[in-house]
Amino acid sequence: HLWITKNEGGRIVRWWLDRLREKRDAVRASDGEFDIAMLGDSITHWWELPFGQEISADLRRTYSVLNLGFGGDSSANLLWRCRNGELDGYRAKVVTIMIGTNDVFGDVPEIVDRIKAIVSLVREKQPQAKILLMAIFPRCDPLQGHLRARSIWVSRQLEGLVVKSSRL
Repeated sequence: HLWITKNEGGRIVRWWLDRLREKRDAVRASDGEFDIAMLGDSITHWWELPFGQEISADLRRTYSVLNLGFGGDSSANLLWRCRNGELDGYRAKVVTIMIGTNDVFGDVPEIVDRIKAIVSLVREKQPQAKILLMAIFPRCDPLQGHLRARSIWVSRQLEGLVVKSSRL
């Protein structure tokens, strides 16, 4: 699977498994409490990379943050992670979910069902947490208008899934 391995200069790098191990080690090394646990794909993952570090550093000055974003992940990948330890071993005050942009080529009702299942697992395994479910970022390339429409449709199907609140 490409999300498990990638070719760098002729060698295989298991970055996804390394990141999974790194994040689980971080949970074990913590006191088990995080203000914010961020679930998602590359958009979330990038908060730890150079172009997101400044914003992330500001956030970390005030809050303890567990970034569980994985570049390239789809809702199926995140659902697997949630079922297999991603939500275990810690308690979060807030869980953010940003997933779906890598799904827009797939079956729309299945995308909705998987994201609903993710929210359900967060509720089950992190019952104390407030959930912040983000809309799927629409594709901006004008030639991908049909993908933008799919993103918007999925997001609209998920409206109301979590309680709307202006205060976390």
